[in-house]
Amino acid sequence: MLRLSEIQKRLGEQVVVMAPDTDVITKLVIDSRNILYPSQSLFFAIKGQLQDGHHFIGDAYQQGVRNFVVSDEKAVKVYNDINYCLVADVTAFLQSIAIQHRAGFPDLTVVGITGSNGKTVVKEWLSYLLSRVYATVKTPKSYNSQIGVALSVWGISAEHRMAVFEAGISKVGEMDKLQKMIRPSLGILTNIGDAHDNGFENRAEKLQEKLSLFAHSQCLVYNGDDLMIHQAASTAVYKGELCNWGYEMHNAVRLQRSPSDGIDLVWQGKELHFDLQDQSSIFFENAMHCICSALWLKVPVSIIEDSLASWQGLDMRLQLTLGKNDCLVVNDSYTNDLQALAAALDFTEKHKGHRESIVILSEMEHAIDHPTSEILALVQKAKVDELWLVGSLWQHTDLPEYARFFLDTNALLDHLQQQEPSSSIVLIKGARRFAFEKVYAFMISQSHSVSLDIDLAAIEHNLSTYGSMLQSGTRLMPIIKASAYGAGSEEIAKLLEHKGVYALGVAFADEGAQLRRAGITLPIAVLNADTQSFQTLLDNRLDLEIYSLNQLQDFVNYRQGKLLPLGIHLKLDTGMSRLGFREEDMPALLDILQQFKLNIISVFSHLSSSEDEGDDGFSHLQAQRFLMRYDQISEALAYQPKRHLLNSAGIVRFPEYHFDMVRLGLGLYGIDSSGVAQDRLEKVHTLKARIIQIKKLLPGDYVGYNRRHKVEQPTTIGVLNIGYADGFMRRCGNHRYQVLVNGHKVPVIGNVCMDLSMIDLTQAGSVAEGDEVILFGKDLPIEAMATACDTIPYEILCRIAPRIQRRYTQ
Repeated sequence: MLRLSEIQKRLGEQVVVMAPDTDVITKLVIDSRNILYPSQSLFFAIKGQLQDGHHFIGDAYQQGVRNFVVSDEKAVKVYNDINYCLVADVTAFLQSIAIQHRAGFPDLTVVGITGSNGKTVVKEWLSYLLSRVYATVKTPKSYNSQIGVALSVWGISAEHRMAVFEAGISKVGEMDKLQKMIRPSLGILTNIGDAHDNGFENRAEKLQEKLSLFAHSQCLVYNGDDLMIHQAASTAVYKGELCNWGYEMHNAVRLQRSPSDGIDLVWQGKELHFDLQDQSSIFFENAMHCICSALWLKVPVSIIEDSLASWQGLDMRLQLTLGKNDCLVVNDSYTNDLQALAAALDFTEKHKGHRESIVILSEMEHAIDHPTSEILALVQKAKVDELWLVGSLWQHTDLPEYARFFLDTNALLDHLQQQEPSSSIVLIKGARRFAFEKVYAFMISQSHSVSLDIDLAAIEHNLSTYGSMLQSGTRLMPIIKASAYGAGSEEIAKLLEHKGVYALGVAFADEGAQLRRAGITLPIAVLNADTQSFQTLLDNRLDLEIYSLNQLQDFVNYRQGKLLPLGIHLKLDTGMSRLGFREEDMPALLDILQQFKLNIISVFSHLSSSEDEGDDGFSHLQAQRFLMRYDQISEALAYQPKRHLLNSAGIVRFPEYHFDMVRLGLGLYGIDSSGVAQDRLEKVHTLKARIIQIKKLLPGDYVGYNRRHKVEQPTTIGVLNIGYADGFMRRCGNHRYQVLVNGHKVPVIGNVCMDLSMIDLTQAGSVAEGDEVILFGKDLPIEAMATACDTIPYEILCRIAPRIQRRYTQ
């Protein structure tokens, strides 16, 4: 963290200050669409091949950004209330900041990963493993470029003990800059294939360039049975320890040939066995990189074993999904070179079982470097049953009998609509430009056609909206308890981690443990932890809320004098009479805090009526009580923990109480109970069902259980495939609620049944069986359903059943 004026002192660049230089820079931003904390952001106007960041300075300014780095001064001369740094090369300057930031953490253990394939998978898997033991920061997504690495390194903070960064290059000379930013303690070279070969004379030149990342590393992990890599690593500029693995005698980690399903190896004289979920070669290779790295870093073997068993993999990385017509679908549309194809074919063969295999394959990414004869030989060796080839390159190729040709992806989709595969395993492997995600979407299973659609772009918008309201220095802790209010906690947590929130809050320890298993490394606070969950908290590096003297004493006894790596959030009851320490508890609490050395991360409370203007007097009284008790606690601790008081409505209505952190809950999903900010938010959830039958009724007919609806005139009704078992509450029936059909609001008639509901379609215009029905969404706010049911949107969302398919759109 720094102020813009400090740049001149540190890096000697010209800084023009026209606004108060009081904002602490915590976020480095290159995209005006992804600004979460405007007052804390430094916008870099980078000139790329397709876009010039200077053209988007106005967008960033409108969102509240006042600090910029530019190479064209004309772009900022129109503003008189900003600060900017004028440099010759914005990207190089961003890298300089990253280099200096990395230098501020000399004791941090950093793992640097490079190679032709598998960098992101190994990075995600290893960081998941390490986060079980250490506070770990990692490269977001695939941020391994000259810009991405700089942004990744900026994510290092004082709480981190481990960092895992990946580095990707496309030509000679690029790795030197990445090495200076990452400065890895431990290096991993995944492999050297033919991906991204265009910028190099040959594989040997590319290998030497990649090895330069590890010039000053203490240890290097690689496949020692790859003699090209082994020879280069043994003679290159790298001079550290070799933690190579393989069957050959020269390897530090010796693999033992064994008939068992797993890995048997010898490390430092000890024989170890690890079970594997998958026996494919690519899974094995990635697992070995992670195992060897973890062993060198002295991670307990039990943690390594558990991480191998619980790792869930990555989307777009050899994912196996149940598809239509009893098909298994292998989705690998991330990369398409020969080595990746061989790994995907091996993976498919391992999961084939009794099914026939179909391989859907596009042209290679750099087709000129991949002779079709080599590709076909590889497929033939895998003994696939059918081969479907997409792209004009195949048009004039002599194809085997089991192959067929499609000019483009649309032609393939037309064929699939006429002839869907059945009881097969289908490998979808394509270069990015062929958009094979459309093929995957067609192939996957659609079981229960009721869906809850989650608009991830709307979540990002709402996050940015609340972020723009915050005082300088205030951090966001989204609350994603109850499966993120029905949206799916793992998916939402991954998005929030990528967006750079400070921490996450959940209700129970099991929810936090689930997020750790999903690979989330952010701090996680468990808000309803009990004595029985202490070991789960410790095993998964979760922080806990302490709210009573009995609970606190139980925790002290559990510690047995040890300093456990568990952070504590002290909850104060300032007037809600729910969980928390009351005024009469303070003397005993202060005595315990002075007597025992505890890691108090924050002190917080909860306003009972933050959305209610008529109760503002009591809200201010709660804030006064909170601040008074916080001062007492800080004095007893001899340091100042973080303070947080506000929920979503409080963020909007009480900026004076933003303090160090705020807790964003329902507002993240576009629901503002105060009504003040509703127009600035976007609805996230859309609940959809379908009409599965249409009937014509006559006067005298009845609808539903107990004949609650009597037909008075000729009526057309539709039966929906949703009921109260799905979360569509019974109180919505009998004309109390309306749903949307083709843009028309129509009433729900009769009692809502367990799995079905009935609606009056008489005034809905042209309707057919199979048509979609919206129960709530952007055009039919969830608040209307909550009003009809005499409840709140929270309850509606939390009632949505797990059997309803969650679909995420961006």
